[in-house]
Amino acid sequence: KGICPGTYSLGEEVTITAAPRAGSVLAGWNGCTYSVANTCVVTMTGDAQITGIFLKRPKIAVKPVNPRSINFGVIDMNITSAPRVVTIINMGSALLTVRTIEITGTNAPEFEQSNGCTTPLARDAACTISVTATPASSGIRIADLIIQSNDTKKQLIRVKLRAKAK
Repeated sequence: KGICPGTYSLGEEVTITAAPRAGSVLAGWNGCTYSVANTCVVTMTGDAQITGIFLKRPKIAVKPVNPRSINFGVIDMNITSAPRVVTIINMGSALLTVRTIEITGTNAPEFEQSNGCTTPLARDAACTISVTATPASSGIRIADLIIQSNDTKKQLIRVKLRAKAK
């Protein structure tokens, strides 16, 4: 909590810059003439009270958490498996934005995902990713489900995918 008393002339522009502590993000300002990112500008017209609004950073949680993998078991070639669901939950206070969800790796074309993670998630909100496997040839098929978000500590989460085709 910072207090910045001072004497300023009427019409003077005063710039205030927020420096969020570790683990928090600036969510907005109250009392600014205008603001850009972490900076608030106030044109003095009298006494002013400016407030920076800070929230705990977004924090992504993924289920299944341990192990962070999905094993589809044995599947017939060219037959699509039953879908498996990965759930993403925002455990922080700030909005969690899932930036991208993709499947990469050796056999990526043999796995597909669809998801409802199109809007930012508020605290405790969740979205799901449905993943299927359709092996094109026999043997062990592997890939990775990659989830990227605005969580500053876990921007990338990898869920290993595995199926055995017969």
